[in-house]
Amino acid sequence: MFLLNRLLPGSSQPAPSPENIDTHIFYNPPDADPDYQPSYFDDVDSDLDDIELFPRHSLIRPPPPMRLALTPRPHVYGYPPRCPRGGVLVLANAAPADLEFLGLPAIPADEIPPLSGPGGEDDEEAFCERMRLLGAQWWKEGEAELRRAELLRARSADEPAQAGLRTVDLVAVGFEGVVGAGGALEEGGVWAYRDRWAERQQERDRRREERWREDEQRGPSGVDREARMTKCRERRRERREELRRIARVRAARTMEERCRVIRECGGEYFETVDAWRKVVMEEHVREGVIAPDRDVLFQKTDDDGYFL
Repeated sequence: MFLLNRLLPGSSQPAPSPENIDTHIFYNPPDADPDYQPSYFDDVDSDLDDIELFPRHSLIRPPPPMRLALTPRPHVYGYPPRCPRGGVLVLANAAPADLEFLGLPAIPADEIPPLSGPGGEDDEEAFCERMRLLGAQWWKEGEAELRRAELLRARSADEPAQAGLRTVDLVAVGFEGVVGAGGALEEGGVWAYRDRWAERQQERDRRREERWREDEQRGPSGVDREARMTKCRERRRERREELRRIARVRAARTMEERCRVIRECGGEYFETVDAWRKVVMEEHVREGVIAPDRDVLFQKTDDDGYFL
């Protein structure tokens, strides 16, 4: 009926103008945003209401503080109180084993707010320490900065490390022993599985440019195209096998099972938590580190027109 009314020439409902449509924030419903302005579509009851269950991430303003965003890819947020630069720790696509390690429900029923009240700073720092061990990434402007950097990388495939993005993806971390709030491990080591495809892709891009220059000197007759196609097929098979291993690691349900799968898939082993903490802080978390080319995130582009 709503669609018929819209199609009839005598419809009394004016078409919405772009300036009347408010931009959704990251993951919160409209009533969680203090700046939300009701739009025309809030009063429309049609069969199309439930199509977009999770609004797109906004690149305009940061969301209200939240501990766990319950979306198809759950995100966990930590707010390090002792970091001189402030910022937000973001653990994207948290698995049930990660949530249990952080003391959160493995199958959450609702979004969770951050800690507050007396003693909240110490508890928040302890929570952030566990997030760091899992490889949560630090961003000065939170998830808005992360999404903006990912958008720019998608447009600049030749620069995977643009604006602070990591070239090595930390797939999962498994702990053989029990880790305390301060990161002390009773026994056992740490297993980590990392995807270095983007890092290797940089080297392949460099070699490809060298081959192009050599081809220009040799001419068409001096290029062995069959050999290059064979190498290309080998790289595709290698990537498919790597994606299968990543899927196995992410499917692990417990820390014990995760350690076993990472070991079977050829992951890295660290004898102590301190050894792992040094690696994860320098290569993945990078807390307090501002990327030299971070200013590109604040530039308006012709395609999207977003500001951070």
